[in-house]
Formats: sequence, C-alpha cells, structure tokens
Amino acid sequence: MAIQTTEHMPFEQQVLGVCLNHPYRFAQISSFINAGDFTSIEHRAIHDILADAHANKAEFTLSLLVDRLHGTVAPDYISWLYNNFTIDEDVECLARDLRGYRNKRDILNAASEVQKRVNRATADELINLPSESLKVFDAVRLSNEIHSGSVKNATQSVDRYLTKFSEKKHSGGRGLQLGIPEFDDKTLGLHSTDLIIVGARPSMGKTVFGLQCVLPALKFTTGKIIIASLEMPVEQLIERLICCIAKIDYSKLREGKLTSGDAASFRQAGEWLSSFGDRLLIEDCEEKGYLEYRDFETWVRSEASKGEISLVLVDYLQLFRRTGIPGDTDSAKLGNISMGLKALAKLTNAPVVSLAQLNRSLEQRVDKRPIMSDLRESGNIEQDADVILFLYRDTVYNPDTEFPELAEIIIGKQRAGQKGTIKTAFKGHHMHFAPWIENGNLTMTECPPLNTYQ
Repeated sequence: MAIQTTEHMPFEQQVLGVCLNHPYRFAQISSFINAGDFTSIEHRAIHDILADAHANKAEFTLSLLVDRLHGTVAPDYISWLYNNFTIDEDVECLARDLRGYRNKRDILNAASEVQKRVNRATADELINLPSESLKVFDAVRLSNEIHSGSVKNATQSVDRYLTKFSEKKHSGGRGLQLGIPEFDDKTLGLHSTDLIIVGARPSMGKTVFGLQCVLPALKFTTGKIIIASLEMPVEQLIERLICCIAKIDYSKLREGKLTSGDAASFRQAGEWLSSFGDRLLIEDCEEKGYLEYRDFETWVRSEASKGEISLVLVDYLQLFRRTGIPGDTDSAKLGNISMGLKALAKLTNAPVVSLAQLNRSLEQRVDKRPIMSDLRESGNIEQDADVILFLYRDTVYNPDTEFPELAEIIIGKQRAGQKGTIKTAFKGHHMHFAPWIENGNLTMTECPPLNTYQ
C-alpha cells in the first residue's frame, strides 16, 4: 500500500485556489507541476482543466470548471477553494513545496518497497539486494526528472527543432530587422522568445531605439505590438512614431514650425499608422505614474490568448512597480521582473525588448561607455537576457566631438552570437538610428524602406 502524507493538503488547496482566482499564475508552475503531484482525485481533475486551458491559451472561467467537473468534484468544494484563496500571490514557492512533498512520498514508498524485498529475500538474494535497491531509487529519480520537465521526449524535441529549422531556412535564420545593416548582420535581427535588454543613460536614444523596433514589426509581421510606456505619455510616443515614418524634424513639430509639405506628410503618416487598428496596443501610465508588473503580465497573457503577438516593448524596466516579499531589495524585485519578462517572451513566442536605465556611477569613469557591470545591480538581468545592448553617444558628454551624430550600439551579451560595437548615425530629430558612413556623411537613400508608408 502506498504511503500517504497529510501535510501537503494546505499547499494543494492554496495553489489551486490562487490559480482559480488568477489563472495566469498557472503559467509560473506549469513546467514542473503535474497532476501526479496532487494526492486527491478532485485536485488532479482541477489541475488537468487548468493545464488544458493554459496549453491551449484558452480563457478560463469558474463556470467552465464546474461544468467540466460535473459529477467529479462537488460544486460546494470548488466554491470553497475559490472563496478562500482570493489574494493574488506568487504560487511558485508553494508549488515547489508541493513538489517536495511528492518527492517525499515517492522516496518513502521506495524505501517501503526495499524493506519488503529485504524481508522476503533469501540469503543468496540478499547478496544482490543493495544494487537492486539502488535501481528502485533511480526509478524514483528518473520519474521526478520526467515529471518536472527536465527529461524531454526526443521525438517531440526533434520535431520541434525541425519545424524551427524549416522556418529559419526560409527566413535565412533572421528575426525582425531594424534597417541598420551591420546590426542586422551581427544579431540576425530580433528573435522570437528572446529577451533583449537595451541599457543606457538618459539622452542616449533608448526610446528612439525602441520605436525603431516597433515600425518593422508593424510593417512586416501580422501580430500585435504591445508597448508599456511607463515614462512617456502616449501622445508623445505617437508623435515620435509619426515623425520617424514621415521623416519630419520632431523639434519643428514641437515648436509649431512645420511647413505645409511637412504637415501633409505628417497627416499621411498618421493615417498609415492608424490603419493598423487594434494591432498597436499602448499602455498609458501617465495618470498613475506607474504600472504594477503583475497587471502588465496579466494584460500580455490575455492578449496572447486572443492571437499572435509580434513584439513587446517596455520603456523602461525600472519604472515597473512590483509588490514583493517584505524585506526584498530593489535588486531582487528587478530580478523577478526580468525573469517574468523572459517567461513572457517564451509564452508569446515574440521578442521582448526592455529598455533599462543604467546607474549614474558610470559617469565617474573616464571612458563612459557602458559595460556589463553597470547592469549587475539590477537583479538577474544579465542572467535572464538573451541579448544585452548598450547605447552610447559621445556628444552627450563631449559636445565638441568630431562626429556629433555618431552613436554606438554595444553588444554586451548575445547568447547565440558574438559581442562587438556597431557604429550608427543617430538622427534624433527624425527619431531613428541610421547606417553609419565612415566619413560621417549619411545619405537618406541608404535608410531602409520600413520608414516609408507608401
């Protein structure tokens, strides 16, 4: 008879109760929890419906659960779970405790089986019993690895890779192209499931770079583009996008000095941008002045359940608010957010580009170009990110520099490629980075067609 323990039941109930109230939380635990981690038939049935909704990106409702569990789980018990665990909280730690109790049960059962074999064994059989006992515990270990997702089905893994290989073959292995040839060649573009961090001090062009990611996503993909504008009002963001599209000097727009030709181009570019309808989604945080990370995560997950997402842009990382464990440092909270953004990149199968403010301490150095250590106080960003880019413009610190338009995109980390520095021309008034010509001159004909709306 299998050994059962009872201390796990409150964990089972709390994990399921929180997920019933806040279904998006299930994504935190889906990779390492399965029905076998729950001891009661009722809890396993509830888990399976949550897992099915998550796998199919389907909307989950309490009425759906009651209907599907008719005759299996009493509606009163479902109501009790729902009404007693209403607080939205991180369930990952609870689920890992639950997983630990599953391991405990498996080990106790394995030990019980070994004891039975010892009691039944003859003198000759006892000679080989130690090695046979180890096989029992190895079976428990392997079972736990498979259930936690660390052991993959080879056929599924190969099929998944071949599908991706076929997609890469047709695209040349390239992701979203930004129209800066050297950058696009070195990075092969922005890839789905990647978390891309773009770090810089103020006035270096972070928002401009972010918008340069948005335009090709609008023009060359079919999914939604989600923007969390934590610092800049939506109206300013739209103005900058339109100026980039129409190649209009943004300073002239702000000063009200547009020519009649500029005004016509501005209207035409605005109409082109408006034609994308519901594909461009922007979270306006101007009224509140902040955005709770969990609200943002819920929003993205909801949009992902409705259809394809091509790009997620965060401007910028440190402005998220996150309610953490009492006593958590800012570094720990940022680490949780960067880990969450990487999970969103996987969930949406889209690149997630997050702008990040760098510590002002770098300005005390003679060479003020950012380096990886300038990010290390910001949680686990360095660990979670697939690509880390830094922006540097010498003219910000040295106004008399020989090439005031010169901007550097420094690849500080690239999980699937090389590091390096790319020279670009920062066209701040026109809101974009352009290819750099070594003598400092740039001809607009070299700008990619993504910045036109014809």
